[in-house]
Amino acid sequence: MTTAPLPDSAACDDARPALAVVDPEPAHRRRLATAGAAAGFTVAHPPDPAQWAARHEGVLLLTVLAVDEPDTVRRIREANSRVTVVVLTEPAEANTAHTVLRQGATVVLDRRTDPREVLLTVHLARLGHALMPARLLPDLVGHRPPAMAPHPGIDLDDADRELLQDVASGATVRRIARHRYQAPRTVERHLRRLYSRIGADDRVQAIAKATQMGLIQVSG
Repeated sequence: MTTAPLPDSAACDDARPALAVVDPEPAHRRRLATAGAAAGFTVAHPPDPAQWAARHEGVLLLTVLAVDEPDTVRRIREANSRVTVVVLTEPAEANTAHTVLRQGATVVLDRRTDPREVLLTVHLARLGHALMPARLLPDLVGHRPPAMAPHPGIDLDDADRELLQDVASGATVRRIARHRYQAPRTVERHLRRLYSRIGADDRVQAIAKATQMGLIQVSG
């Protein structure tokens, strides 16, 4: 049976979500791309992921192997803050994982993860999940005493704190919307305003900053 070659250009069909796969190893890149195409994505392999991000609203599946490479994530976020960035790293490179999360990665995964499981994670990320290895979270947000007073420059009501706590627990936008009897778009707008108030660009930064400010508690 003949398999059609996967597209290497950034062009995408409007009916299919866009997925960019950036990995230095051709065999691994092709496995990820094949899984992405099977999952319904239009797949591209852009030489510059930041340029791709500037033109798309999709998902960027990016392999980062060394701690001196994660500046790519920062450039992607500067090009388009709405792109979902899923980073694959080597499991031993905890410093790399911390760095890409702080620079705006939505998800960090072990590079050895089965491509089909990677795509399941991509779908969760598109629904609003921010995912990372549990062992990274305490170092990411910092160790703070449980009775720390809230940051004096931030004044949030109980509903806002509860919303941030839901975000920290991993609740999706749809789940929060159902719980609050609101439309998902209403929750998304509320979250964007809330993130802006605490100086965060996305869910990962919001969890980290809200914890550091004493607005929520995250169990390590």
